[in-house]
Amino acid sequence: MKYTVYDNITGQVLYTIEGEGESITQNLKNTFYVEGSYNDKNHYIDINTKNIIDKPQKISNYYVWDHTSKTWVLDNTKLAESVRSKRNSLLAIVDKINPIWYNNLTENQQNELKQYRQALLDLPNQQQFPFSVIWPTRPNWL
Repeated sequence: MKYTVYDNITGQVLYTIEGEGESITQNLKNTFYVEGSYNDKNHYIDINTKNIIDKPQKISNYYVWDHTSKTWVLDNTKLAESVRSKRNSLLAIVDKINPIWYNNLTENQQNELKQYRQALLDLPNQQQFPFSVIWPTRPNWL
């Protein structure tokens, strides 16, 4: 028989255990459990009724399950990491420019490149970062 052990305050599925007889009884002592095999990715336990509840579909990878409110909530850290990763990829393109090629650019192009790079560096300082980011315009010759 399989049993799912859960947190009796939040309903979070902790782990599944399998066994029969006295050994399983000892393992389940002082725990809260339901019969069956369930996982935290897709389920939580209603602590009042001991019903297994399917979590709603995840909105995006930037959301995490909040066991208190029983909803998906935006993980600001994951979102900020994603925006910074994209920004870093764009910076890598600029930073790989060959110095000889750079010296062959016009003064106007060099200034555009410097401004673009600085705007990428300043991205996390935008007031609405990371929720609403205004991406700098890449010079069309780059």
